[in-house]
Amino acid sequence: MKNEHKTHEVIAISLIRNTIGQILLVYKAKGQDKGTWILPGGHSEPTKGELVNDAASRENIEETTLAGFAGYRLLFHLEDIKNGQPRIFFIYESFYPESTPEKITLPKKILKTEGLEQIRWFYPEQALNLKLSPIARSAIQRIIGQKSSLRRRSADRLHALLSDIERSVRDLQLVGQIRESIESLDRLIDQSPVQEATIKNDGDTQEEVKKEVVVLIEDEEEVRNMTQEALRDNFRVVAFDNPTDALGWLKQSSLSQTKAILVDNHFKNDLMTGVDFKEQTDTLYPMIKTIIFTGDLQLFLSLENDKLLKPARIKDIIQAIKGEKT
Repeated sequence: MKNEHKTHEVIAISLIRNTIGQILLVYKAKGQDKGTWILPGGHSEPTKGELVNDAASRENIEETTLAGFAGYRLLFHLEDIKNGQPRIFFIYESFYPESTPEKITLPKKILKTEGLEQIRWFYPEQALNLKLSPIARSAIQRIIGQKSSLRRRSADRLHALLSDIERSVRDLQLVGQIRESIESLDRLIDQSPVQEATIKNDGDTQEEVKKEVVVLIEDEEEVRNMTQEALRDNFRVVAFDNPTDALGWLKQSSLSQTKAILVDNHFKNDLMTGVDFKEQTDTLYPMIKTIIFTGDLQLFLSLENDKLLKPARIKDIIQAIKGEKT
């Protein structure tokens, strides 16, 4: 109807986390919030009987093209007025059960109608360096002070389970009892001490445990194995085939023994380059030297320091790790 008066707008927004603690942000190229990274979301449709958390789920699927979100939980809500129209924003925390972030290609229709340009995974601390919408910044700041990543993942699993139960079980009383049990477990997780991840293996000798740690990130298996073996006499080596997993490990580990990180620049199965990785670690872990270990001569010449050109002698690698001049 032409003169229909809406009492308020309801907007559902989601802070989506994956299993390694990253969050999903979309870049708004035009319209409101132009030039900022925002959280996925949009208007709910209460006149069609749509619940707010269902609207959040629908918007997530539409704007990210992903599926399988679970564990919707209200993080906070806020109200404002735009052009005399009251608005209520509901910001949910949800869970995407995939351990490896993927490149997400948005359909042309979404790019055009929503004014979005790209969508990417970020670690929360990394995201705070971006130009964020006020709601996105507020949501990210809230979760940074929450539980450790191990606690967070446990809680995510519990609430994902609860979400599945609520969709499939018809007995509301039973659902309520299950909800109470899960919330009790969640509180226990929040209160329990968490042991930081370490790199001690069952077969490690006492001498081995005392060695300084070098993190090696190389997706060519032969190069990774040869380098790891060559460094073993001097260091304990933790090896990864992509920088995303390495960042996840760094976030969960005690880094007091970590001496340096050797990282290649180009990876077949990761959008992040070694240079991208170094920018993050130089900010998050300035006490650890990150060395770009590359066969790209042009890139090598463009870097000022903390660099090694492949192939390199083991002597040169050790000297670079120790900060000695070759």
